[in-house]
Amino acid sequence: MNNIKITRPKYYDSSFRFYNTITCCLQHDIWDELEHGMWKEFDIDAFLENERQYAINAEHKENIRNLLVYPHFAVVEPGHTWNDKKGDTEIVYTPIEISSSCSYKTLMSAVEDYFQEFEGEKIGVHLSGGLDTSIIMSWLHELHIPFTAIGFKSNRWEFRTEQRVQERMAQYAQHAELIDIDEYPFYSELDKCPKCQSPYGLGFKDYSISQAMIARFKDFGVTTVFSGQGGDTLFVDAVPQDRPLLLAVGDEFEMCAGADMYYSPAGIKLEVPFADMNIIQQIASLRLGEGEDVSKWWARRYFKGILPNELSEFGYVADMYGLELDGLEMAKPILRILFNEVYELTHNKNFSPYETSKFFDINVFALDFKEYVEYGARLSIAAWLHALLRDESNNETSDNIPKRML
Repeated sequence: MNNIKITRPKYYDSSFRFYNTITCCLQHDIWDELEHGMWKEFDIDAFLENERQYAINAEHKENIRNLLVYPHFAVVEPGHTWNDKKGDTEIVYTPIEISSSCSYKTLMSAVEDYFQEFEGEKIGVHLSGGLDTSIIMSWLHELHIPFTAIGFKSNRWEFRTEQRVQERMAQYAQHAELIDIDEYPFYSELDKCPKCQSPYGLGFKDYSISQAMIARFKDFGVTTVFSGQGGDTLFVDAVPQDRPLLLAVGDEFEMCAGADMYYSPAGIKLEVPFADMNIIQQIASLRLGEGEDVSKWWARRYFKGILPNELSEFGYVADMYGLELDGLEMAKPILRILFNEVYELTHNKNFSPYETSKFFDINVFALDFKEYVEYGARLSIAAWLHALLRDESNNETSDNIPKRML
């Protein structure tokens, strides 16, 4: 292992930062340290424990205490900051100013101002079949801004509603296309994931389908893609009248991992209209006094004039869990190789032949949320380490990785 070297990717800008507990400074990246061998000191057990704590406290993130996964370095995720008193990272909350003068007219003025920033860009939108991206497409349609819509489709029964909505929303687009996800399953091509500085920055679940969608966006000349991220927070969470509204905009609204790992290297900007502070302020003000709204009935009623009836009159919950579990099951052959590779390199007990055998005896279709998170944590370690050590200079498999593992 002493002879193994890593090569940083050609494109490695990242929204993640790294707090150096010795210098007490925030670093843009740790590629120099990784190239000098710090990857060997990555604490697998600490990472798995952090993910276990996340699974337990997902609804109460303030209770999570993060262990360092690198000696003297804390991974600072987008939307987080380092707190010296706590000796840990914490989420940054932004106060939202509520105004009584907001109306549909002022909201659409804020939306128009936002889209004007992208004048001259070739626009794309994720055609998900969900309400949030459909609202964005309806805004663009209302403002006569042409766009290309790309998404993925599935013939599974639980996708029958999304498929109908996708067909309706495709009519708003200048170009629209749906890619069959059966050809690009979740968790496929785990051995091809992009390099990044820790498993926290690795978007591995949807790597294959994301690459397929990006390729089609590029075919249409798209330079900026809009996502509906943040809609769940804006349209679902309560907006109480009796206390200030604080939102974790950088944590919940941005799609930094997708932008860093997929879109930016392809020369495409991934943007989130719902992360715009003017739009946030308008919608939050309009929803003042609304309670939790899981089915987003307020949004469906409020945008009834620009949404198709399938979205304004009916509510449904999108469910990709079955697709994800199918992908996990199909990924087991390549995962066996990657797990063996991790053990060969680190001798960590979690990847020993015995633990690996137990791991692959798990019935993925019976996983609850906590088990699903813990299962995915091991996948991310294996995919991350393989990518980190991969030599891409000749687009061939790295000589760093033991041949008997390949």
